Amino acid sequence: MSARFGLFHLDGNHLALPIEALREAVPTTPLALLPGCPPYVLGSMDLRGQRLPVADLRLLAGGTRGGPLPACVVVVQHQDKLLGVLADDVEGAQEAEPQRMSGDNGGILDGSLPAGAGGISATLLNPAALLGYPGIPSASVAADSTPDQSDDSSVEPDHVMLMQCGSVPLAMACSHIHTIILNPHITQNAMSSGYCMGTIQYAGQQIAAVSLLAACSIPLNPKPALTQAFVIRYAQGYVAFMVEHIIDVVQRTGHTLLPLPPQSLLRPDHFLGAIPASETPADSVGHHASPSGHYLLLDGDMLTNRPDLACLAGMNTPHDTQAGNGSPAQPGSTPRQQGERCQLLTYDLGFEVATPVSQIIDIVPWQAERAVFGLECEHAGLLIARGRTLPLYCLSSTLGIPLAPIRDTASVLVVETDYGVVGFAVPGLITIDEAWQERLDNAEVAGPPAHIRHSNLAASWRHVLVGQGKQERLLSLLDLVALAESKLAPQAEPVDLT
Repeated sequence: MSARFGLFHLDGNHLALPIEALREAVPTTPLALLPGCPPYVLGSMDLRGQRLPVADLRLLAGGTRGGPLPACVVVVQHQDKLLGVLADDVEGAQEAEPQRMSGDNGGILDGSLPAGAGGISATLLNPAALLGYPGIPSASVAADSTPDQSDDSSVEPDHVMLMQCGSVPLAMACSHIHTIILNPHITQNAMSSGYCMGTIQYAGQQIAAVSLLAACSIPLNPKPALTQAFVIRYAQGYVAFMVEHIIDVVQRTGHTLLPLPPQSLLRPDHFLGAIPASETPADSVGHHASPSGHYLLLDGDMLTNRPDLACLAGMNTPHDTQAGNGSPAQPGSTPRQQGERCQLLTYDLGFEVATPVSQIIDIVPWQAERAVFGLECEHAGLLIARGRTLPLYCLSSTLGIPLAPIRDTASVLVVETDYGVVGFAVPGLITIDEAWQERLDNAEVAGPPAHIRHSNLAASWRHVLVGQGKQERLLSLLDLVALAESKLAPQAEPVDLT
């Protein structure tokens, strides 16, 4: 019977443990001696206030000790006992059917795992025999030693945003991200120095645009073009962090967190570790986007608690034009407020169209091979993505307009209705912008744009002013939920009057 196993390696030996026994992996820290222990027990380390014995499997197998300690410690758990074992690296998880050893050898080796996708087999360890081996002490499971969400240094988040800056693949917990801006325009001004590139317009204000690489002291040469941004909200205001490319937002399928050697980073405290790309959904772009097979996980708490970044957030200033009229702001005046603002996703259908972000439950990167038919058909058939099956429509064909050129931001917008879930494929995303909620609520329902052929669809069109100041523009607002309901709602049976 197949089961799931956690993999790690030590001195070229690939080892495996049942996934429930591989509790976590933590960086190796200085070890305190444990008197009276055999040579293969090197000492104990601090694990969130608890002393954890650490063993070297090389010495247990009769090897000799020498050289620096490996980079990390794998914490093994059996029942209520804990033991740390040295490891060079953690390799992720694998589903496999183990080949058990014949006979009752009573040792710590329990069998082997066949070669996985990487072509490497692994030796399976028996956690019960390991923690019961003569002379090996253990720690008891304590409530305060459990890795939980209150200890961000030991537990990585489930939902992460994946991004790329040159050769550096990065990830960050979605809980720290306020919004994403796909194509911001940077204005250089007096703030343009050091890691601050200038300001961008967001929420009616000019907010600082910071190079994420420079803020984390990651030197790259040549420097990549930073064309996209994510925004973090501070108590003082907002800061936009510029990156080269935002890859995807995913829910992780595992919990591996590899420690990073502090010598490799100028600001090691800004990183929690590395997460394997293999622990992202197999159908996501991020699963294959990192050449190294890993993403460096940023410490969002460190960024949000940095005083210099909070100071930049406090320097947000109103945009230099009042909303809607394009006239310069007078000294001492403030922009006219109209209540709350809502976020709109804009996308390319040969012209810019907007839909409220609140209507979209997921955005899946478009990959034609995963659909039964292509974007040129009105009904694209079946899409299987992220563990979900859904009917897929080409939005352009559904609306009766020519298909715009497909860009690298082509995506499927997933919408949920009372009748089920629908995906609408669009040739490209443009940006996430804002509009006053009051304007949105008061916008009258209008007919579709003149070039829309299928005007009999039950889709609701409105026209709304989007953006602020010089970037304010009138867009067609498409109600995708209404369109989805028109596709999924059961049709009334014809009445037989005979």
